[in-house]
Amino acid sequence: MGKIFNIFTGHRDKDGKGITKEEAGNLEKLSFINFFKMFSIKFNNIVKSNALFFLCNIPIIFALYALAGFQNIITRAPTDLLYPNIYGVIKYEGINTVTAALNSHFGIFAELSVPSKATMVLYAISLICIFTFGLANVGMTYLLRDSVRNKSIFIWHDFLGAIKKNWKQGLIIGIFDITIIYILYYDLISFYYNSSSFINAMGFYAIVFIALLYIIIRNYLYLLSITFSLKISKIINYSFRLALLGIKRNILALMGIAIVIYINIVLYFLIQPLGVFLPFIFTIGICGFMGVYASWPVVEKYLVKSTKNDNEKIKPLYEYESDDESEESKS
Repeated sequence: MGKIFNIFTGHRDKDGKGITKEEAGNLEKLSFINFFKMFSIKFNNIVKSNALFFLCNIPIIFALYALAGFQNIITRAPTDLLYPNIYGVIKYEGINTVTAALNSHFGIFAELSVPSKATMVLYAISLICIFTFGLANVGMTYLLRDSVRNKSIFIWHDFLGAIKKNWKQGLIIGIFDITIIYILYYDLISFYYNSSSFINAMGFYAIVFIALLYIIIRNYLYLLSITFSLKISKIINYSFRLALLGIKRNILALMGIAIVIYINIVLYFLIQPLGVFLPFIFTIGICGFMGVYASWPVVEKYLVKSTKNDNEKIKPLYEYESDDESEESKS
């Protein structure tokens, strides 16, 4: 029971030698090779962050239950649009050789699942996630950022503390984030099913490009909101600029995120229960960790260090510690 309790308490007393001071120093360089080392070391934090993210977004379970269709009304409907006309002919002419043949061809029925009132109530409850989504991202990003910075974290305390300190920005950015995701998803579906013309096909690829760019941009949205005291407009502006300034790291992170999601989708079709539960265990956390690992050095280079040198008029929410300052604080 003690081990289970320690999962979310942040208690870090463990058996094992851990890592040396020299190894910790080497990990401060957030390179491609060090990613795998840090990923293995911080995997426990990633899983915990993922769990807290979904715990904060618990109403999503109602949406998933509604999507499963357990509360839907099952009815039967003809598969051919001509059946109503054929049915009228049968009623008028009666059953004969011709109408029987027409009925056998056009009178094929299929089961149709229609959302019930209970299903709509479940969907309505899940809308709470519109307000919790940004807060959950703020808390998870804070934990992942300090994991990338190789700082000690207390899971519950830091997660809730980040939300408490940044709830206004997290709420607004979360609603903005969900809105953009919905618009991009709607446009992708619309252009995909109407891409017969050249213009619509080009529109589809343009939306794909914008969606990929936004995936990169959103890595910075929550990271900047928990790191600096900025207006929402500046957070969006800086996120776009940093996405371009760190394009190499961002593309690598985007490729890594795509691979993780692809593996999850493949597992869903091979072993459906596993594919369904993976996002609740670590898929979201791994994708978030990749995004923070790629974006934090860019933020540090263009904002944190420039802030310390007074080159940017940005008021940080925390006092960034250099190596020397960190050593002094430990003594």
